[in-house]
Amino acid sequence: MKKNYLGLFSHASVITIILICTLTNGVKSLAQETEYKIDIDNNGFFETIAYERQQIIQDYSMILDTGDVIHSINTPAGNSQGLTWDGSYLWVSDISTNMIYQVDPADGNVINSFDAPGQSSEGMAWDGTNLWVTDNGGGPFNPDFLYKIDPSDGTIISTIDLESMSWPHGITWDGMYLWVVNFNPKTITKIDPVTAEVLHTIPTPGTGCIGLTWDGNYLWTDDFETDLLYQISPEDGSVIYTVVSPHTNPRDLAWDGQYLWVVSALAWKIYQVDIGYVTTINENIADNFSLGEIAIFPNPFNKEIKFNYELYSDSKVSVKIYNQDGKIITTLLNQFQNNGKHTLSWDGTNSVSQQIPNGMYFCRFIFTNNTYTEKIFLLR
Repeated sequence: MKKNYLGLFSHASVITIILICTLTNGVKSLAQETEYKIDIDNNGFFETIAYERQQIIQDYSMILDTGDVIHSINTPAGNSQGLTWDGSYLWVSDISTNMIYQVDPADGNVINSFDAPGQSSEGMAWDGTNLWVTDNGGGPFNPDFLYKIDPSDGTIISTIDLESMSWPHGITWDGMYLWVVNFNPKTITKIDPVTAEVLHTIPTPGTGCIGLTWDGNYLWTDDFETDLLYQISPEDGSVIYTVVSPHTNPRDLAWDGQYLWVVSALAWKIYQVDIGYVTTINENIADNFSLGEIAIFPNPFNKEIKFNYELYSDSKVSVKIYNQDGKIITTLLNQFQNNGKHTLSWDGTNSVSQQIPNGMYFCRFIFTNNTYTEKIFLLR
């Protein structure tokens, strides 16, 4: 029999599907076999079919959790853009005050501040000793510079003219070299911090990518158009993982060794986000899923999934469905609603009423400044 277990989900004779799956150390420690009990002839004769571990790893190894917020602090000013981590503190640039702030990650208190080196500092990196700051002058037609500055007082140590780039934003340090997001050509460029030589260039995964950080092995960037965070290969820019941003319009990113930090100028917040592996995979069709004021059922679903939620106050509500590549499948709701109980449903079609393939999708709710994202599974 073919080892394409997802294809079995669409078979008309499937009455019961039982997924037996254990995770003891993340996705890569799945049990040796996963079993499905299937009613072959609709007469109660069940055949158990086992699929080997490698097949399951291939299908589930890309699943991460959906960006759970561990902690958040207020931004130091009203239009914070650049963000980096120095091992103990966050550094934030703000273009409304044209200042750079050293911030306590526990409570957001400003420890130190000084004038930014340019007119529009929208990316920051820490090389272990000094800060690096990109400046694009506030637009695509202004001179672009990269500044190395003393973190004690903001004194400029050196300046690199980024004449070969266009509208630089996020910047990060990989231990030896700098990487810079170029917004206009939609690229990420690796440069030598001493000679300013361009060493390598990769494409961004989306058209709205501006933030950048390094997690020790891979690059992370964000996209303000899709509100997604991407872990990407530094070799070719291919997407490894996708996580939903904790708020719309993410600007820059920082990595503290365990968690991502994401700055949102719209929310005036900096979020500490868990992007670790999921610890469980629940495929019990009879189970309902609930989170706070949201209930999603059935999950997985076959023909229709319902979203019940309650608003404690009048609110602007946005509900969108994304695929695993971070592309919006459809918008279920984007309007102001009164307080009280509400219900939405989705039939597994895209924005032009076409049926979409079986698989995992993300449902993202935004209630004013609160965001909830959950995995949903379509199994026809």
